[in-house]
Amino acid sequence: MLGDIHIVIMAIGFGGVLLGILGWLIETIDTKSISKLEVNQLAIPKSKFINMINDWCYANIKSNNPKPSISVSYYKNKNMAGVYYSSNNSIIVFVNNSPKLIDIVNVVCHEYNHSIQRTKGFDKLYNRYTEEKGYWDNPFERNCRVIAERYQYRCLQDLLTHNQLLG
Repeated sequence: MLGDIHIVIMAIGFGGVLLGILGWLIETIDTKSISKLEVNQLAIPKSKFINMINDWCYANIKSNNPKPSISVSYYKNKNMAGVYYSSNNSIIVFVNNSPKLIDIVNVVCHEYNHSIQRTKGFDKLYNRYTEEKGYWDNPFERNCRVIAERYQYRCLQDLLTHNQLLG
């Protein structure tokens, strides 16, 4: 009797492991296929897509700060894919810098996170870190890269699932 219980417990545990592996495989396949989607496949204007990402971030990434305004620049920028202005809580996305949807989602999530970081003295501290450590090692930038990586696939998957984005 006790042996039967151990077998059942082991089977349940093994089944849970298999489900976990299956979920990971599906997620991996999804992220690979999502990574291939391109901007030219959008059935909606780029500006609407970018606003949808900003709305998704506001609904899903916790913040006590107001949602930043967001605008689109259609010019390619050699130095940046997006920029956050703390003075007026706004984001500009250079939408033609990358042909991939996931890259645009990453940029919006990254810049959105700067709006979360915005507190009294943010600009001064941000500039000090950039001067001392450089842009890449600035703790604010490092944090934004981590957050953007964490949320980019979930954001795009949610937007694809609940909206007619692709033509």
